[in-house]
Amino acid sequence: MHPYEGGVTCGGAAGSLAGATFRGAPASYVRAHFVRARDRSGDWMVRGWSGRGRRAASLGALTTALWLCVGGLFAGPSVQAASGGCAGRLARTVAFGEGELRVYKSRNQACAVTVARTSGERRRMAVSIQPRGGAPVRDAGRFTRYAGPVTVGAISRCVYVKGSVGGGSADSGWILC
Repeated sequence: MHPYEGGVTCGGAAGSLAGATFRGAPASYVRAHFVRARDRSGDWMVRGWSGRGRRAASLGALTTALWLCVGGLFAGPSVQAASGGCAGRLARTVAFGEGELRVYKSRNQACAVTVARTSGERRRMAVSIQPRGGAPVRDAGRFTRYAGPVTVGAISRCVYVKGSVGGGSADSGWILC
């Protein structure tokens, strides 16, 4: 609702707005931006935006919606796509012959992804992450770009991460302690 809008009667003989104020707005503003109408008792009321203001507001909303749609088409890849689907900050990267092992840490969990140096044909890839005192979580198969993500709850716990691509492999040892 506009600050001056509200359906309050503006008095005056025969509905004249000359010299009247509407919630502090001068009569010229009211005449320019609002439409006058009669209420049930026959008094004049000021109601709503005039056609010009309504069209301008609609055009502004339409323009905003179009910009949001176009922006979505040209937006770059999301952060999760760049991190292989893991949330949190990159905590450790372990490079090896045919790829690298990436470990991410958020407030309450750790996540790991094995990424191949070059994408292309399918090859054997694996990644596993094990919290100290827990069971390992593993993802293995024939992938083109990355294996994982695998996630474990790791609040104040060390994790052991392993990854492999083709014939090369790496492990992190106990980290994030």
